[in-house]
Parts: sequence; C-alpha cells; structure tokens
Amino acid sequence: MSPTQEPAAMPCSPRVFLSYKSHADPDESVARALADTLQGQNFHVFFDHMISPSEIWAKRIEKEVRASDWLIVLLSKSSCESEMVLGEIELARDEASRSAGRPRILPVRIAFDGPLPYPLGPYLNQIQHAFWDGRTGMPGLMERVLATLSGGRNPGGDVLSPSERESTGRPLPSAPLRPPGGTADASDPFYIERRSERTAVRLIAMRGQTIIIKGPRQTGKSSLLNRLASRAMESGKRLALLDLQLFDQSTRSDPNLFFRQFGRAIADALELSPPEESSGPAGAYILNCTSFVDRQVLQALDTPVLLAIDEADRVFGSPFQMDFFAMLRSWHNLRAHPGKRDRWGRLDLALVSATEPYMFIDSETQSPFNVGEVLRLEDFSLEQLGILCEMHGHLSNPRDVERLFEFFGGHPYLTRRALYEVAQGEGNTTLDFLFAQALEDRGPLRDHLRHYCLGLERYPKLAEAFVHILHDGSCEDDTVFYRLEGAGLVKRDRDRVVPRCLLYARYFHSHLRLR
Repeated sequence: MSPTQEPAAMPCSPRVFLSYKSHADPDESVARALADTLQGQNFHVFFDHMISPSEIWAKRIEKEVRASDWLIVLLSKSSCESEMVLGEIELARDEASRSAGRPRILPVRIAFDGPLPYPLGPYLNQIQHAFWDGRTGMPGLMERVLATLSGGRNPGGDVLSPSERESTGRPLPSAPLRPPGGTADASDPFYIERRSERTAVRLIAMRGQTIIIKGPRQTGKSSLLNRLASRAMESGKRLALLDLQLFDQSTRSDPNLFFRQFGRAIADALELSPPEESSGPAGAYILNCTSFVDRQVLQALDTPVLLAIDEADRVFGSPFQMDFFAMLRSWHNLRAHPGKRDRWGRLDLALVSATEPYMFIDSETQSPFNVGEVLRLEDFSLEQLGILCEMHGHLSNPRDVERLFEFFGGHPYLTRRALYEVAQGEGNTTLDFLFAQALEDRGPLRDHLRHYCLGLERYPKLAEAFVHILHDGSCEDDTVFYRLEGAGLVKRDRDRVVPRCLLYARYFHSHLRLR
C-alpha cells in the first residue's frame, strides 16, 4: 500500500435489538440462543440482560433501538400481551420513519400461530414472519433468521397465511376470560358500561351526530368507540373506522402524504374507489379531501356513514393540525348548509382523544372538539368495581373490593389485570400476594410500569414535572399537566395534582428522580 493510500474501511457489524417478553418461557431461552448465534456471526446484538444495574434502563433501550439495523421481535402468546414489546415496536417504527427505514422489523413467532392483538396486527401482519413451533430444534429457525439479516431475504419456512397477513381489523371475539389490554371486542362479557356510553348509544342511532370521546390512557375510549361502531352498523350505517396511530411519523409530518392516506383509508373501509391523485396547488389538500367525501362517498352511498377516528390526538403537534381539525369542523357545519344538508346530514363523526384539544387549537370556531356531544370517560367507581369483581367470581369480600379500589383507584386496565392474575393463579395468587409483588421487577405489572418509564425517558420535561408532583403535589404548567393526565399518570384532587393511583405513587417515587 502506498504512503498516500488510505486503508480500506472495515465494514460495520449489523446491529440487532432483540425484543421479547422477559422472565417468560420459552421467550427468554430463544432470545439467549439467538443472541449467541448472531454474536457468533459478528452481529452486534443487544437485549435487556446487557443493561447493568447502575444504568437508566429506559434511556439505554431507546438508544439501542434507535441505533439498530434490525429489531427482531419474538411473538409468543405472552409477549403479544406485553406493553414493553409494543413500546419497542412503536419506537422502532418511529425511528424507521425518520431514518430511511432503519431499523427493519423481523417478527418471529414462538409457539404461537394465533391472530395478533390490536394494534400489533396492523403493525406486523404485512411483514412475513418466521415461525418456531416450540418442539423441534432451533437450528432451522437460526438459519432462517441469519439468511434474512445477512441478505435481506424473507425468513422462509413456516409463515402466516395470506389471509392473516392481510387482516388489519380490530380484535376478534375471544375466550370469556381474556388477558386485559388493548381494545375490547364489542361482545366482551367483562365490559363495564358507564353512563356516558348510554348517551353515546342513544345518539348513534340518530343521523348527523358528532360525538367526542375523551379520557386518560387506558380508560376504555377505544373500546367504547368499537361498541359505537358496532351499534352504528346494526342500525344500518356504513362504517369507516380509522386509527391514526397507524399513520407513521413521516406521514403525520407531511400534509400531502397525510391527507392522501386519510382519504385512501376512508375509501378502503367503505370499499370505494380511492381518491384521485391531485395536481392542484400546494395547500389544496383540504378542498380535495372534502370534495372526495362529498362526491365519492356521500353521493355514491345512499346510507348514513359513521367516520370514527381513534387516536385523533396523534395529529396534535403536526404542522397541519389546524387544517385537519378545521376540515372536520367544517364537515360538522355542512350539515346545516341549505344546499348540502341532505348529503352531509348522513355523515356522523366520532373522535377519540386523550389530550385536551384546547392546548393545540387556538380558535374555538375551528375545533371539532367543542361541538356535538362530548363524553368523558372516568375510572371505575367503587360500585362498578364491585360488579367487575362479581363477574370474575373473586373478591366477594367487600373489604377486598375496597382494598383493590384503594390501590388501583378504579383504573380500568390495572383492575382487570389484577382480577385476571388472581383468576389465573389457581389459588396461588391472592390479593395480598398481588399487592406484595406489584412493585417487583418480576411482578405481574412489570411491563405496564416499565412501558411508562420508557415513555418518560423520551420526554424529560414530563418526567421532571412528574417528580415534582410526587413530592409536593404541584404542577405549574397546565400544558404539562394535561399531557401527564392524558397519558394516564396524574389527576386533579381539589387544588392538588396527584398520581392517578396509589400504585403509581409508590412505584414512580422510587424509580424517578430529578435530572
């Protein structure tokens, strides 16, 4: 080599992040075997056992996901219920939308061939899956994974059927006692009806309604929307049910991409021709989208239509948020237009939001969130909690019901998780045992709590405000308060701001600290 000739750059080892359900079998043994195999082939592999006790694990996980070329997600029955696995997939999707498609996601089925719960299904069903049946040896699985990572080829071997890959619907009806989490099916026998739902059901039977469903995370907003959608179809309405969390970050940052995908999603749901590609001036996307709904939806169909939008607050903070919500408000107003009321009076709107819209929409006349019927979902009351306990056949002692209410504060998800764990424990899991294990790293609520830690790590301002709330019950910034409330972490109690439940107060008091 001549003195002026630079040495050839050494190729970088591909970086792989292993996402799986910790402390579960066979998930952990497969993860370790994959790590050993990939490291032996010069891949740079990360999984959570590599985090040292002194590290802030949420910061390390976010860093490793964002730096990865591949995220391998092990899909077992238990991991499909894991909030941490879902959070890592969402983090990878967010990073891929910013970084030219990296990390790529490789789903690996682990002794599980059932339908993926929502929203894992829409996220992953279009990607070909590798499969291991849990009985045969793992060399074949390792070979398929290596072939995919090394050459970008499909994983081959046993994969999902085409019909399952194409399915992007909401959860299917399931067993009487299903693991809690995600959107409940409209026929879920453990669903607790609240007063706001009775109002919504009465309204959805009419035409020309705008219904706003608000409430913190995991209060059942999407489940209520599902039930309204079911009632609307029973009354003869056509349904377009859209979930904006399925629109990736790049789409939610570009108005042309967003409004085109929004129109196509409506057309797909109603089995209509997609909107034509527009070549009009920049900024014409509102007019184009409105024209599409007017001419190709409402004029083409002679039946009422419900446009139900879940996770509407995903648009908050986008550069076109005012345009989008002003458009929806105009659709509400068109029902009163003399020349258009016949058509637009057949369009119902239902919007779900966890965040207070007024923080993002300055003009009241451009907001769809202050018209129609606004329904706020709250946590369960003590009486509702008692009904739920009776449904599960456990905790008939009134004092046990009160203790459950004191610890979880009526939190719908946590309450159902607790009752599920007791019901599945076959006598080994008592309420006392559940309370004792709730804060432990191997406890039944580990994924739920660590998912929140990962989210707070991404937003240090919220984490710092939450620490102040834990220590002195104050939050001077209303915007920060409403974001924490929308995330389901805090609530107001007279003139103080407090954690949503005793579990959160105890756990985050020991796991968060000022920066």
